[in-house]
Amino acid sequence: MAPNLPNEIFILICENIKKRSDKLNLIISCRLFYKLLLPELYRVIPIQCICGRTPKPFDSTFSFTQTILRRPDLARAVRCLYIDVCGEAYCFEPAELGPLDYDKILIKDALAMVSETTEEAEEWEVELADGSIDAWIALSLPFLSRLRSLHFAPYAGLTFINRTLARAAQGLEPFELTPVLTSLEEIYIWQCISDIVSPTVDDILPWFDFPSLKKISGNGVLETGELPIPEGDSSVTELELYASRCGLGMKALIESCQGLKSFKYTHAFPVDNHEPFADSLVHAKDTLEELWLDYFDFKEPQGPVTQNHWIGSLKGFKQLRKLHVRFDNLFTKDPFGEPNQMLAELLPPSIELLSITECIDLQACFAVEQLDILVKDRDTVVPYIKQIQVFAAYTMPVDTDEWEFLSSLKHGCKEGDIEFELREFRRDREDKDRNDAYDEVDSFWVQDYYHAWDYCLYVMPWLR
Repeated sequence: MAPNLPNEIFILICENIKKRSDKLNLIISCRLFYKLLLPELYRVIPIQCICGRTPKPFDSTFSFTQTILRRPDLARAVRCLYIDVCGEAYCFEPAELGPLDYDKILIKDALAMVSETTEEAEEWEVELADGSIDAWIALSLPFLSRLRSLHFAPYAGLTFINRTLARAAQGLEPFELTPVLTSLEEIYIWQCISDIVSPTVDDILPWFDFPSLKKISGNGVLETGELPIPEGDSSVTELELYASRCGLGMKALIESCQGLKSFKYTHAFPVDNHEPFADSLVHAKDTLEELWLDYFDFKEPQGPVTQNHWIGSLKGFKQLRKLHVRFDNLFTKDPFGEPNQMLAELLPPSIELLSITECIDLQACFAVEQLDILVKDRDTVVPYIKQIQVFAAYTMPVDTDEWEFLSSLKHGCKEGDIEFELREFRRDREDKDRNDAYDEVDSFWVQDYYHAWDYCLYVMPWLR
């Protein structure tokens, strides 16, 4: 028997139980809890099958879709849908599944609501009967009216999920008169390591039309070529692209945003493209508050020279508060490869946090010298500066105590109540892993994309 307490107390207790299994045990402990707290179990729905490993996700998908079609109250309860299914795991052979015993009337009624034509509904039902996880998940999406966060790997063969998302975002038939997914605020995508094809900018662009979307995160995203210039009226304010590849500075994505506030990007192999961010970032100069540009490689202290392009002066970025950038992308060079600009000429006065990475050998000394000048003139140049980080790498023995500007910089930071850090990567260390040496400064996510599920458990422990 449940204690005699207000229902709100029971709901609050259930919300604060982190492990999904513990939450389920509480819910099934009595009839009152089952009726009252079952929607709490549906707040976050994980459908997991990493790279074909068990457990196979079909049973949970099959059950989940039919449940939310029968129970609109549970469909409204779903806030986050985490689909950790990769590549060929989206589809199974009918023989592997056996005959599917599903509610045909329920499914036909749902298909009539989400299909553009009768022929499309019939095609969809064939795929459902064949056990296509793609088809079953896509069928559930339009009924999740309060879904806020969607996580999945956009495998190239996802005919139904990709089509449903594109139609929902752009308000196309059959959603022209009855919009769906209007509460969606975040989409997180990744490239599964078992998939050869990467998600592309062209795949992502249709999602920018979701009216409530604020953030798009992804890794392994590929910019394949120039795309039509978008209207630039999207509500998206945050873009995070990790271990991705581009040749045009993700221009189409940046210019799709009406008020982009945060842009984070790390580049990955292959390295045959330059990234002209100097052109693409200008579109967001009046709204951008955080900029993170780096190279994805945990084993080496610096990226290849093909990435040493100048991103342009940030002086006109009047809202920019946080900047994380490689040394070679921040400064211009003379014909001999030496920096030829003052740091104070490149930064806006709004800067609060500055991180300069990949300062190799004498570049680190130059960065410290420039920062010393900057801190001395902070009242007029960067009056809001609160934190400075320099990530240095040495290919030869270096004694930083001999740098005449370092002690002056430390003194100036202490006097101005500025937090200063000089972190070092040394090739002569036994442990050459950049993760330890740089304290994972390359990664604005806790885990790389090889451990997407572990990362999800880290940030959402209630999935355990």
